[in-house]
Amino acid sequence: MSSSRNPSLTRSAVRIYGALSALGDGSIDPLQQLIPFFEPYFVKRAGAILNIEDLVAFVRSTYHWSITTDVAEVFMPRLEEAGWIQQQTPGVEGVYVVTLPEMYFAQSERENTAEKELRELAENFKKYSDAIAPLLSIPKSIEEYEEILIEWLIYIEAFREENLKIETKAGKSASGKIAVLTSVSENTTLADHEKTLCASFVEQTIKTDEKAAEKLARLASIGLLTEVVQDFVRPTAPVKQSDLVVYLDAPLAMELLGVSGKSQQEDMHLIVRELQRVGASVRVFSESLSEISRVLNAVLKNRRAYGLTAQSIARGELLPQFVSQVASDPEGALKEHGVGATHRTLKQFPNEHEHFSNEVYEDLLGGLSFHEIWAARVHDASITAHVMRMRGGKSSRDIFASKYIALTRNRVLAQVTERRCRDYGLISRNDVPPVVHRRALSAAMWLRTGLGGANLEVPKRMLLSSCEHVLSARKGVVDAVRDLTDALGDEEKKKQLEFLLSQERSTRMLMDKTLGASSVVTQENLGEIIQQMRFPIEEGARKEERRLWIEKEKEQKKRLKKEREAAALAREIARNVEGNLKDQRQEDRKAILALCRDASIALRTKRNRRKLLAAFLALIFASVSFFLPSQLAIGIGYPIAVIVGYFSIAGLRIVKTTTDETEARIALQKLADQRQLREKLGRFTVTWRVDSFDVAVDDLGE
Repeated sequence: MSSSRNPSLTRSAVRIYGALSALGDGSIDPLQQLIPFFEPYFVKRAGAILNIEDLVAFVRSTYHWSITTDVAEVFMPRLEEAGWIQQQTPGVEGVYVVTLPEMYFAQSERENTAEKELRELAENFKKYSDAIAPLLSIPKSIEEYEEILIEWLIYIEAFREENLKIETKAGKSASGKIAVLTSVSENTTLADHEKTLCASFVEQTIKTDEKAAEKLARLASIGLLTEVVQDFVRPTAPVKQSDLVVYLDAPLAMELLGVSGKSQQEDMHLIVRELQRVGASVRVFSESLSEISRVLNAVLKNRRAYGLTAQSIARGELLPQFVSQVASDPEGALKEHGVGATHRTLKQFPNEHEHFSNEVYEDLLGGLSFHEIWAARVHDASITAHVMRMRGGKSSRDIFASKYIALTRNRVLAQVTERRCRDYGLISRNDVPPVVHRRALSAAMWLRTGLGGANLEVPKRMLLSSCEHVLSARKGVVDAVRDLTDALGDEEKKKQLEFLLSQERSTRMLMDKTLGASSVVTQENLGEIIQQMRFPIEEGARKEERRLWIEKEKEQKKRLKKEREAAALAREIARNVEGNLKDQRQEDRKAILALCRDASIALRTKRNRRKLLAAFLALIFASVSFFLPSQLAIGIGYPIAVIVGYFSIAGLRIVKTTTDETEARIALQKLADQRQLREKLGRFTVTWRVDSFDVAVDDLGE
């Protein structure tokens, strides 16, 4: 790997990244933001006469853009305004001298910030790469990581007709059969394993670091801006309403239905919602419905299936029952998303056949050799024919005025169909082709329908969707591991491997370690690879065990806390009850003391009355001897003396002057009944002390 892949790209990206924060508010021309891409050319040619053909050649070779001299001419006023060129002779257009504007030498504050942010991303990228420790050799310097990341983010899914080279050769297909294989050239210098490393880092970052995700999305939006250059000759005016009908091909329809993964579905939802918002219709052809059913049923039947659907099932995002339901009725499932179906055959509407003849159809069918499966070729050729025939020979440079388009994420399909239509004179060079790549439509929507450059949701969703495609388990890598394991002849290890391959975390570890390159899998490192694949499962089990233990600890702590709180509450209630009981006891004691006091007073009064009566009787008896004759006094006094003597001998009293306990208690109970204190009286120990009642102190617990 060279120490500097494309410094012009990196430098331009920094300047554009710094300016993107102002894009989308309607005050800045999107094309003006692309001028930094031209700066490396002008810096080396200051003072020279501008050669537009030479400028176009530089841009094509450096950035792989399909820019023409016509497009370059449109940039001249903007370049002149920015101070990069000036007319050699004032008033005479067409001849320019290259100049260096003062702003070039003074880096703006936004650019300084951009450099720091990009360098921080590169440092995190390197740390991530070191952490996953892939088996392949990887770059060493921060600068290399920065250049790789920037190039991948800007050129992800990018392609153009002039740079697309399709080569065919005989070889073994994915199923092991001899077939014609198609290879497609790339617009970047990145190797497959570098793309995989980038995708792994970007996906992880977007899911775990919101601030860094915004920076990555802003970088990716530079790639959307370059689409403006590619399609510059087409309209760039805002779109508020459109009667465009967009037909999703089968793979995109599957993404919308959610059978290709969560990120894919969210990305398609965003596109479909925005299209419907501006009045466009989103539909599918009946051929796409059949293709959806065929693909999904094949996944369900094949235990070793590959692709996004199989991996979504493996990682638990999809239930096989749901996939089966969609496969049985894709039309009904799409209707729930506001997507209708168009049922027509290639034999219908013969008056339209002149716009895409059977001869063109057969030629296109033969040109889709990159599809190993014949049904997939028929699907792609059929939807292309339908769109061209429905257009009725009319075409437009404006994608939103093209009436009908088929949308795909297959870049080869988009370019092959465009090339065939041009070759047969069905469309001109700048017309919108019948099959449009999703990236091109997303770029147009991003800048023209109101989503705006300031909104990073579109590039962020596109990034996640692209990452999932790049990181999906590759058949070559999986087969290499399987073949080497089979060669060991150990059935137990085969079973273990199949289990690991069914786990999303294990297959992701396989891709991280091999970076998608089957050539790195050898008999020598097979054990290490399988051990690394086992690690996420074991680590997941340990984490799950620890999680359960922590939850159990939390539950125990929560239970103990509740028990302590309940015990404390019970003690508090007991204290309150005890206090209330004590207070009530004291109140009751006061009432009983008052009762006993009043009873004692009543008995004392009664005794005093008896004593007065006894004294009165004694006085009467004593006065008899004074006031009556002696004989009569003796006659009366004798019986009285006998009676008194009898009472004395018998221990009886004529007048009772004391109160015994029985009488006292009877009097106390009677008074308690009057005051409704009988029950409370029974709670206390009351003792009669000759002339008064005494309430025991112990009854209060003192």
